[in-house]
Amino acid sequence: MEVAYYTVLEDRKKLIRKRLRIRKISKAYGVPRNTLNQRILGRVKGFGHKSGGENVPKLFTIKEEQQLEKLLLAYSDAGFPFTPMDLRVLAHDYAQLLGVENLPRSGKLSRNWQRLFVKRHPEVSYMHPQHLSA
Repeated sequence: MEVAYYTVLEDRKKLIRKRLRIRKISKAYGVPRNTLNQRILGRVKGFGHKSGGENVPKLFTIKEEQQLEKLLLAYSDAGFPFTPMDLRVLAHDYAQLLGVENLPRSGKLSRNWQRLFVKRHPEVSYMHPQHLSA
């Protein structure tokens, strides 16, 4: 059973009056003890994810990602399969073309970006070329 953190923090005052420890509060609400402790101490503010979640700027818009997906599918249909590295390099070049700032100097996007892109676009799959046997 999930309980919103703000409910836990409001009820914390009531529970502390009863001299309950954070461990017992954590068990009572099913919230990890460290998470609850960080919030009580004020080290984490708000109720979203620590990374920022929706507030984190995205690399591509939804429309730009769809265009990238169409390009990748067109390459595959034409007989040019792509590897995960090809996807990262192609996406980096596409971002440069669009004028995206703060791109990695390595010339490719991260493996994490690649994994999440494929998760968002399940039609895109990697092709692993195999040697032809005679």
